[in-house]
Amino acid sequence: MKKLIAFIVFISKFSFAQGEAAIPFVTLQQSNLLLGAGQIGVSIPNNDVLGFYFNPAILGYTSKENHASIYSLTKKTDWFWDPITYHNYGLNLGYNLASEINFPLSIGVGFIHNKFDFGEYFVTSEESPVPIGKYRSYDSFNSFSLGIGIDYFAKINVGVSIKSFDSNIGARYTDGQIKKISVDGTVLDYGTLIILPFSELLKSNLDFQLDDFSTLTPNLNFSLGYSLTNVGDEVYYIDESQKDPLPRTSRFGYTLNFGYQLLHKNIKINLVDYSFTAEANDILVNRDFDDDGNQVTFNAQYQNLFGDIDIIDHVISLNPDEKVIVHKGHIFNFFETIILAKGSFLGRGYSEVRKTDGIGVSSKGIFKLLNSIIGNSTINFITKHLQIDYYDSFVEISKGSKTNFNGISLHFIDFEL
Repeated sequence: MKKLIAFIVFISKFSFAQGEAAIPFVTLQQSNLLLGAGQIGVSIPNNDVLGFYFNPAILGYTSKENHASIYSLTKKTDWFWDPITYHNYGLNLGYNLASEINFPLSIGVGFIHNKFDFGEYFVTSEESPVPIGKYRSYDSFNSFSLGIGIDYFAKINVGVSIKSFDSNIGARYTDGQIKKISVDGTVLDYGTLIILPFSELLKSNLDFQLDDFSTLTPNLNFSLGYSLTNVGDEVYYIDESQKDPLPRTSRFGYTLNFGYQLLHKNIKINLVDYSFTAEANDILVNRDFDDDGNQVTFNAQYQNLFGDIDIIDHVISLNPDEKVIVHKGHIFNFFETIILAKGSFLGRGYSEVRKTDGIGVSSKGIFKLLNSIIGNSTINFITKHLQIDYYDSFVEISKGSKTNFNGISLHFIDFEL
């Protein structure tokens, strides 16, 4: 059993580079799309089903369009070594109240389930190596989120999540019984997202009239995001006097998005859309370092809301260090059909840059094209109300070793209650 605990601790630290805090599995981005873009997610407005995980305020943004969306990995992901597997699924709902209350307010809710399964193991006693029982080791959480958005010149969004976690790292035989080594609890996430839609504010001055039936409009948006995640009490597995702090994390960043939208007769489609995101995160656990910059101890006192994040050095100059991880992500979307993602992250816990990439396919642009050609009632309904997305992403877990995530989502959009 001791070997298993050491193994799981090693995997957690090696995989997430968050070894200075407990339950590190809650620090992994849940969105397949954003995993492929450098594990970003606090500042980028997006319509991915699980794209609100790092910042629940994003649900306020997505709720501006009435929708119901669900997502799941298509299969369990093999994680580094057998028999560890990873799986998640989730949903979100959004509704815009503007037309009903005469105020630009929208509300979104979301749910995510995540599980790392470490496999089934035998329990033995100190007297004999003969197995006397079995147990299954896993880490899991359920996250429930709420986001609210106000669209008045700037798009201002706030959100909160509550996550219940359950970590079972082993079992032991004591006093004639098999007892689990586990911990459970609840943490909270808070977030805000502000979007400056420059192209909407200046739209009449930016349109290009191509001909009598076609107009080309540039899109330009800038967003800032901040979140404080995993806020809760300290935890322990065995000895209450040796509590570990939770991975309370501060994230801050910005996203610059631009592209071109074509309006041809009654068809509106984004020809190309590109976003660049720069984000920094810091686990707010006080650390002690030696003269070489190596962490030697930590204590359970948490830092302030930004921790060691320096906006100039980390977010603008994009310089990571031994305390702060810097994420960079690029997402290209062509004809609302082909999505390409690429990114990287470097900083605390990573001696070398870790790269990510991904590709996605969406039915949205395909059915817009079909609807312009065929134009029957069935195609028209699918174009307006149904969308299927598929993403395939790769993340470097260690240098030269990648883990693959692939998942599918279904969106039912533009409905009325």
